[in-house]
Amino acid sequence: MFVSPRRPTSLKDDPSDTHAFGRVLREAQPWWPSGTSSRISILRDTLNALGSPSARRRYHQLAKSNLARWAAAAAPAASPVVEVRCGDWGEVALAATKEYGAMFACLNMANAYTPGGGYVEGSPAQEENMFRRTDCHFSIRRATDLQFGGEASHERYTEEMSALLNAEDGRVYLDTAAPRVCLRGPEDRAAADLGYAWLADEEVFPFLELRAAALDMRTGVTFDADDARRRVRAQFDTLHAAGVRHAVLSAFGCGAFGNPADQVAAIYKEELDRRHGQFDKIIFAIFHPGYGPDNIGAFRRAFEGQEGSDPGPTV
Repeated sequence: MFVSPRRPTSLKDDPSDTHAFGRVLREAQPWWPSGTSSRISILRDTLNALGSPSARRRYHQLAKSNLARWAAAAAPAASPVVEVRCGDWGEVALAATKEYGAMFACLNMANAYTPGGGYVEGSPAQEENMFRRTDCHFSIRRATDLQFGGEASHERYTEEMSALLNAEDGRVYLDTAAPRVCLRGPEDRAAADLGYAWLADEEVFPFLELRAAALDMRTGVTFDADDARRRVRAQFDTLHAAGVRHAVLSAFGCGAFGNPADQVAAIYKEELDRRHGQFDKIIFAIFHPGYGPDNIGAFRRAFEGQEGSDPGPTV
């Protein structure tokens, strides 16, 4: 359920602290594509809605109350389930949170070096989409989490954070202390305003951000199955070490980064098979825009016959 966009007003005794977090926001330029300008405007609206501590507390309280309501109505836990669903990360996460009454970790397929990737530039990719719909911007503290190259376009993670996102020590980023909150719906490229409808208060949901970077093959490197396995293994090891048993994952690195979906899916399957009993619900949310590689098909083939797998719609 969605509602019309709301325009929150700032409280004089609770001023905005948006600029203490994340990257410097951009102003849309007249020569930029309309979609880019729209995404920048959408991001600003989201940050305005979340722009003070009291506003963020309100949304987190809504999410907490909703989760408690869904948990009370959920059916008793059954055997472990692995599903492949065709859909946007947030749509799938909301549906799963309501269905199972549990908070899910959601994979952010992140840029290892630039916080949020191109979210302030209006990029359409998954990480940027997540930042436009949630409070992820406020998880990045400018004073401690970033290093600067002299201008806004050179904002980068610290070397320690980049190493974490690249799973150099066998773990990736998972913030269990501060769950995120999602308050907007998916992008609809057929809509003049690109969608991003505000979720109704009773649909706002919490999630844990699992932030991890895949190998970027756009640099001309060849696919390295051992490196991909190391990164996938780090995701599962991070979740298990934190006691997180519910996760929404995806076709990791198989979009703009160019990793082969069939091999990545096989690695996920093999690593999950080695972890029997560690997880209750693992759902692969794979968005299919109607063009490009058949990532959803590759994952369905890998998990065909898996107990609890969901064949989903044909694409």
